[in-house]
Amino acid sequence: MKRLRAALQFMTTLPLGRPVRLAPAAMAPFFPLTGLLLGLITALRTWPSAACGPRALPPYWTPYCSSS
Repeated sequence: MKRLRAALQFMTTLPLGRPVRLAPAAMAPFFPLTGLLLGLITALRTWPSAACGPRALPPYWTPYCSSS
């Protein structure tokens, strides 16, 4: 878990507690998992706005989108 947290801290600006200092080679096996987690978060956050069309809307606007 320490290497996963270090990879998340290295690839994002998420505040995940005290900084963990590891060599990038030690974190490298967790880079694909980090990308998968970030992709899932992004997809779940933007999926509701896809019902409104191609424009990017914050998720709290989606109830006000017209279906036409």
